[in-house]
Amino acid sequence: PPFEKLLADVTFVLSGFVNPERGQLREMALEMGASYRPQWSSTCTHLIATAGDTPKAKQAIADNAFVVKRQWLDEVYSERKRIAEGLYGWFIPKRTNATSASGARALPPRPAPIDLTAAAPSSPL
Repeated sequence: PPFEKLLADVTFVLSGFVNPERGQLREMALEMGASYRPQWSSTCTHLIATAGDTPKAKQAIADNAFVVKRQWLDEVYSERKRIAEGLYGWFIPKRTNATSASGARALPPRPAPIDLTAAAPSSPL
């Protein structure tokens, strides 16, 4: 897609940034066709955040949305093409086809952690 439509399917909120950086990030995303919201809602698709464990991030995760670092936006802007969120994510939602909302390939899901507390009981000595 053309540069001004790269993020046409993205509705984003910023978390943890202060001006002037906040304004610069907002303008970058808007230039690429994204929609901005000042507060998180279930219609948002991306939270661009400085940390992945904030109240806004928890809301985004609960809504199965992307929680990404600013580097994702920087990379899309500088490369002038859509880049998979998986490389820059605090949280990447499960998608049935393992792609981002735009169709860019995401990283494969991580295997489930091993529960060491459920290991077989030790035999008496």
